[in-house]
Amino acid sequence: MRRRPLVAEVPIGFWVTIELYRTYLSEDGPLIEAVKANRGVMDIDTLAQITRSYAVSRTIPEPPGEDKRRNLQVFVAAINDLAKQWPDPTLERAKICREIAAKFKVDFAWKPDRLTPQHAPHSAVTKLIWFLRPRLWTVFDQVAANAVLRAGGSTCEHQQRFYDVIAEPLVDWANILRPTIECLDTNLHAERLIDKFLLFKGWTSEERGRAQTRNRYFLNLLPEEFGKRLEAVAHSVAGMLPDDAFPKEDGLRRRAASI
Repeated sequence: MRRRPLVAEVPIGFWVTIELYRTYLSEDGPLIEAVKANRGVMDIDTLAQITRSYAVSRTIPEPPGEDKRRNLQVFVAAINDLAKQWPDPTLERAKICREIAAKFKVDFAWKPDRLTPQHAPHSAVTKLIWFLRPRLWTVFDQVAANAVLRAGGSTCEHQQRFYDVIAEPLVDWANILRPTIECLDTNLHAERLIDKFLLFKGWTSEERGRAQTRNRYFLNLLPEEFGKRLEAVAHSVAGMLPDDAFPKEDGLRRRAASI
């Protein structure tokens, strides 16, 4: 095991490549394998684990009484059905995800015995479908959205604006980065690296610092030869993907479009 030196200023692309591989081993990979083992269909247990791991379980509430998995059963059926009719254009995909989330907000509507109203599971739908259809798709997350959106608007509006902004560069950058990422491991997804990139940009400086520290420690745990290989790929990505990729939406253009 080789101790990697701490580097003060390293491009975002380097760190998100390390983050991509680390979280593939600890989070995404086992969940993707669970879907593969079930012949490409998501089951309730995998869905529940994804919603917990990706902090969206609160938008799929447990109903009162004995049938606490009823909502999960309904939700997983909708996600599997969506995968069967998944369209090609990114904006059409985003629109269908918004419609499903709006439907579940009504279906899971809060009742007097609940302390808070039910929120539409906009992020949950986009995250769950990624595990079935990851190609040229990235998830909607408020932190990632902060990287490219100006303040203001509802969560539904944020989801729409998020995909409006990233739809074209997502496809371009995924296709550019894919060969480099797959040189490390063909199971890795360039789309997920873009998600990590947007999250990194949306984090506070303190959160970014903690992520860098985690990934330095992760590098220290790897066998030396593989660690060098991962770092080489990370430097390649950093040389391709500039820190200013995926700029914030044009505020003036956004306001004009809303008039």
